[in-house]
Amino acid sequence: MNSDRYAPRVAGFAFLFLIVTGLVSGALWGGVRTTHGIADTLRSISEHSGAVRLSVVFTAVSGLTTLVLAAMLYAVVVRADRNLAILALSCRVVEAGLYVVGMLNTLALLALSQRASDTATGDLLMTLRPMSSNIGAIFFALGSALYSYLLLRATSIPVVLSATGVLGSLLILVGVPVQTALGRSTLDGVSALIWVPVAVFEIATGVWLMVNGVRVAPAHRTEPEAVHA
Repeated sequence: MNSDRYAPRVAGFAFLFLIVTGLVSGALWGGVRTTHGIADTLRSISEHSGAVRLSVVFTAVSGLTTLVLAAMLYAVVVRADRNLAILALSCRVVEAGLYVVGMLNTLALLALSQRASDTATGDLLMTLRPMSSNIGAIFFALGSALYSYLLLRATSIPVVLSATGVLGSLLILVGVPVQTALGRSTLDGVSALIWVPVAVFEIATGVWLMVNGVRVAPAHRTEPEAVHA
């Protein structure tokens, strides 16, 4: 089956499904108390162990969906610039790999919650947790910016959508390193506002791709040089 037919619609579904799984995973972890010291946090993790394990499952689904999205977007934009498409794909693959780091962090905290006396290790893991998310966000932003640029260059989707994706991704690409330098998690409080443009882009583009697909530009071919006698 030609990927031109299914790749855009699978990518559209993946955009929307990834948002849903990410929100569900965050909501499940959100029941854990994290503001009254590490001992209380570990106790809260133990009390919500079922929800925490389920959040790991949804995180794994998010990682797999990221890979599907990256592969489908690659199929859509590879004609525009193969090298940039490979770089974008690589960034999203690294992002998916960092989901594994987050899952291991959560499972380690869950194990520590069964023996809450080891608060030093728990405190270290809780400190690393948001920074791991920030690092993943940087790879996400670069991959998203490249994919959005290639969609814009190929006019595969409406210009307003792809331009929003480029600008929103660049905002994250610049903003997250600043937040990291200040020791802030990009997904907490007002820091998360920089994600609004990309969220709009992904929701709108996901719906567009599922309904309309893309305009596929023909591959560029190099004409053979004339042979002179």
